[in-house]
Amino acid sequence: MAKFSVSELLPGMCVSADVYSANGKLLMRRGTVLTRNQIYFLKQFRVGKVEIADGKFTGNASFSAKRQEPPRHLSSKNDVYNRFVLDEISAHLPRMIRKLVRQDDTTSHGIREQIEKMIHHIVQDDKVVGYLFKMRTIGDSSFYHSLRVAVLSLAIAIHMKMELSHLKKIGTAALLYDIGKWYIDKRLLLKEGNLTKEEFERMKEHTSIGYAILSKEFDEEVGIVALQHHERYNGSGYPKMIKNDSIHLFSRIVSVGDIYASLINDRSYRKKYLPHEAVEYIYGAGGHLLDPEIVAHFFKVVSLYEIGDLVELNDGSIGIVKEIDGNLIARPIIELLFDEIKTELTDLNVVDLRKKSNLFIVRILEN
Repeated sequence: MAKFSVSELLPGMCVSADVYSANGKLLMRRGTVLTRNQIYFLKQFRVGKVEIADGKFTGNASFSAKRQEPPRHLSSKNDVYNRFVLDEISAHLPRMIRKLVRQDDTTSHGIREQIEKMIHHIVQDDKVVGYLFKMRTIGDSSFYHSLRVAVLSLAIAIHMKMELSHLKKIGTAALLYDIGKWYIDKRLLLKEGNLTKEEFERMKEHTSIGYAILSKEFDEEVGIVALQHHERYNGSGYPKMIKNDSIHLFSRIVSVGDIYASLINDRSYRKKYLPHEAVEYIYGAGGHLLDPEIVAHFFKVVSLYEIGDLVELNDGSIGIVKEIDGNLIARPIIELLFDEIKTELTDLNVVDLRKKSNLFIVRILEN
């Protein structure tokens, strides 16, 4: 490994250590193969030197980095932020929507399509993109988590038939509600295991920080979601311990998306829940931690499994999801490919989990 100044970097070089900004925010992960745009991006943040892996250069050696000009479509920091964030959203949003929201064929413009259009509309705002860029540099999963929460929150709001102006506010709030974390000590955000009481009190401040920032830049309802997304329907949340309808409707919607998206992804202190386990948790929290009416709408839009998912059952057999009953989304029809001892099945073998109470999905084999 060797350290190169940013002016010496060439497209094709492989970064061998995470790159951080002057204030400790993650800008680029190790293993990144540099492009012209990424080199320009590092220059914008005045990065000094970057560690480069020996023998991992795939670019054209005749290219002169010192004479490199900024790409014509990236002439300012805002352009850098826009390109980076929009590329990330384009790469991940369609799959997130397919995984999280069930297909809606009841109208010519289904819920999935409306969600994608609304999010792309929201991120035309440079202010939104700037804050999303900050969330992407936190170093944890905040950016992708918020994108999932936005998908789920918009799905719920669309099912509730909210007007477009409200959908935009909810979508914006769901994308940015955790921005206060950017201003919290990075060591707390990335700490393995449980926080101490003092650390947790410090972490809780991200709600009021987020409110102070977003309520100045956007509508009050956007800021209020940042403040209230950890409030709970029974008054057990924070920071104000308010309950029921005292919690803003938008906050109650985003809270459902936030909890579900958290449950189905790994955390430092626990393994992720299977989708049906997370749904059971949400169901149990309705009327207690979460607004039961919002939970009811959530169940109408959430997708546990997608047709074509490769899954493993509790007896060890493996199959493909072939059909999903909208009323029993945790119990799809499975076409088995391998039996419980992993013998490949040559004949058609279909299992209807609605009729097999002793069988259930234990794992999605990610593709």
